Amino acid sequence: MNLSTPAESPASKAFLWGAGVLLIAAAGGALAALAVTLWLLGHPLQPLERGTNSEELQILWQLEAEWDSEAMIDRRAEAGSALLEQRGAVAVEEILRFLDEVGYVVRKYEIDQELVWYRLYWPVVCYWKASEFLRRTEPRGNLQRYVHLRSLVDALQAVEQQRFGASGRVGPTPDQVRDFLLNEARGRSRGEDGGEASDEPAYMTPL
Repeated sequence: MNLSTPAESPASKAFLWGAGVLLIAAAGGALAALAVTLWLLGHPLQPLERGTNSEELQILWQLEAEWDSEAMIDRRAEAGSALLEQRGAVAVEEILRFLDEVGYVVRKYEIDQELVWYRLYWPVVCYWKASEFLRRTEPRGNLQRYVHLRSLVDALQAVEQQRFGASGRVGPTPDQVRDFLLNEARGRSRGEDGGEASDEPAYMTPL
C-alpha cells in the first residue's frame, strides 16, 4: 500500500494560491476599516450648521413665490385697477391681508429688517400708500385691521431713512404709486416694462 502524499496538481496549486490572496485581501480590508473607525473616534464629524440668514431667505422666497403665483398676479391686477379708480374691492382686501400676513411672519420669525427692506420695501409701501383713502373710512372698531402691515411699513421706512439719512424718503411719491399700480393692473411686476419712474429706489428683488 502506497502511503506517500500524492503530488499536487497545477489546479490545486492555483486554488490554494487564490485562497491565500483572498485571505490577505480580507485581512487588509479589516485593518483599513479598523483604522478608519479609530480615526473617526478621535475626529468626530461636526454637524452642518444652518445659518439664520439662509432660513430667513427661505421664508422670504416662499412669500415671493406665493406673491408671484398666477392666481395672485390676477388678484394684484384687480387690486391695482381698483386703487387707480379710488374704489374698494375684494381683491384689495386680499392683497392687504396677504401683506399683513407678511408683516406677521417677519415679526414672528424676527427676520432681519434690512433684508426685508431689500426684498419687500417697494410693493409694501406702494400698496400701503395707495390704500390710505380706504383706511381713512374704516370704522373705529376696525382700527386694529392690518396692524402687522402697519408695523412692517414703519420698520421698512425706518430702514429707508437709516440708509439714506435725513433726506431719505418715507414713502413713494404719488406719481410713483400711480406707475406702480399701472404695472400691477397690467399684470406685470415692477420694472418689467421699463416704465417705472427713474427715481424709484433700486432693490434686489420685488416681492
